[in-house]
Amino acid sequence: MRTSISSAARASRALNATRPASALSFSSRSRSHIHASAARIHTTYPRPQGAEGAVASLRQVFGRPKPETPASEASESLETSASSDSLLLEPYEPLTTSSTLADLDRSVRTYLRNANTLTTAIRRERSRLAQRWTYELISDDLMQIQRPFDYDNKPRLLSAIYLRDRCPCPQCVSPSSGNKSFSSAEIPEALKFDTVTKHPDGSLHITWQHDIPRAAAANHVSVFPAAGPQSMSRIATEQSLPFAPTRVYFTKDPVKRLLWDNAILAPRLQTIPYADWMAGGDAFRAGAQELAATGLVFLTGVPHSETAVADIGLTFGALKETFYGRTWDVISKPDAENVAYTSSYLGLHSDMLYLESPPRIQLLHCLENSCSGGESIFSDAFFAARVMRKRQATQLKALGEVKVPYHYSKNGFFYRQTRPVFKLTGNGKHIEDVWWSPPFQAPFHIPNSDKERARFREWHSGARMFQKILEDEAHMFQRKLQPGECVLFDNQRVLHGRREFDAGSGRRWLKGTYVANEDFLSTLNKLHEFRYAESRT
Repeated sequence: MRTSISSAARASRALNATRPASALSFSSRSRSHIHASAARIHTTYPRPQGAEGAVASLRQVFGRPKPETPASEASESLETSASSDSLLLEPYEPLTTSSTLADLDRSVRTYLRNANTLTTAIRRERSRLAQRWTYELISDDLMQIQRPFDYDNKPRLLSAIYLRDRCPCPQCVSPSSGNKSFSSAEIPEALKFDTVTKHPDGSLHITWQHDIPRAAAANHVSVFPAAGPQSMSRIATEQSLPFAPTRVYFTKDPVKRLLWDNAILAPRLQTIPYADWMAGGDAFRAGAQELAATGLVFLTGVPHSETAVADIGLTFGALKETFYGRTWDVISKPDAENVAYTSSYLGLHSDMLYLESPPRIQLLHCLENSCSGGESIFSDAFFAARVMRKRQATQLKALGEVKVPYHYSKNGFFYRQTRPVFKLTGNGKHIEDVWWSPPFQAPFHIPNSDKERARFREWHSGARMFQKILEDEAHMFQRKLQPGECVLFDNQRVLHGRREFDAGSGRRWLKGTYVANEDFLSTLNKLHEFRYAESRT
């Protein structure tokens, strides 16, 4: 009994410490707080001293009949104070001088049940209140959030850019695939909070000054729900989930890499007939070497067959099967599990960076493409990295040190991985790998110090610069795939994307497959040995 009473008393004191206040909206021009209202529950019993006092206290606690509560005071009753739902406590019979031990035992048990009911209600109320947060704009680009029952009482500081990047609304994150529809690097550095409004359902709505232009044009509002993984309470308290370590392949490609922009690639782009490639002779060897040198090759005259793309891929020895299957279709469809299966613009990216070993070569065979728009775009990530290094960008180091989280968490599959944009070696003098895939980027973890926030801003500034270089029209190669064409490209180097197309104007159907890094390297080494043997004869 003592434990139950003391638990109830502690919970009651905790509730008494809360401040009932309420504010529903504020903006960057009026930096007020949002506080959650808190119900107060309190009990008061006098404490008589001595033996007589103990008896009097016992009679007062156990002998007091259930009080009559006037209707005018109903709102002050314990039942109303404990929670918004009705809290029913068991009535008990008052003890008298003629009461027996059985009467006392019955009263004590009734009191203990009531104490447990009250304690449970207080804990439930406290838990509910603990999910309520106060919000304050420290500046027009920094928000402080805090909850009243946080024992360490440490506020969380969230920057405008970080929160904009976490926006879970359907305009920013596809409900069916979970893929982001924008890149972190698209967020303007001048982004500021405009208005922050807490709605009656508990959700938080944020509008922005200097939002991503295409989002601003669509009157974008970031909506963080009241509960669930994308709620502000979960974002502020989430723990870092494990990401698998990145495995680095130390095997050197036996073909020297040729970096390119559109002016360099266009004159030398190799287009090889399907029959010549499949024959496995000089055309195949030249095409494989070009794929290693520039990362981009086209085949023509490919049969209109759903197995043709697999036949091409098997010339490297094996296909890399993933959860999408051995081969897969790229067709616009509703509720797509991948952003590629829509008609929307698809920004430059690499596929499946959430895997420990992403595919090395990707093949896309065009079976139909009668839609207007839908041009395929490609950009050499290593060329863009070299341009950035030549500009002596101070952000290059941040892009090599800050690890970007990638994930796929839909349809029963769960993959996670972190990779820096640049894998730097030789004291930062050499760029060994470039990883870039905004559609599959997972939310960053909250920067918890001024140093981490400054680092995130530096990374964001560098990411914006890198994306601008990648998407420079002079650096991209664009081509609308025609039926009977198949494009092969290095997924770990040549970023790919697609212009928006009108799904109502025709049909667009591509068939795809992957080749693993080790199988591609095996093919290159086999060709290297072939050339060496030829030179010896």
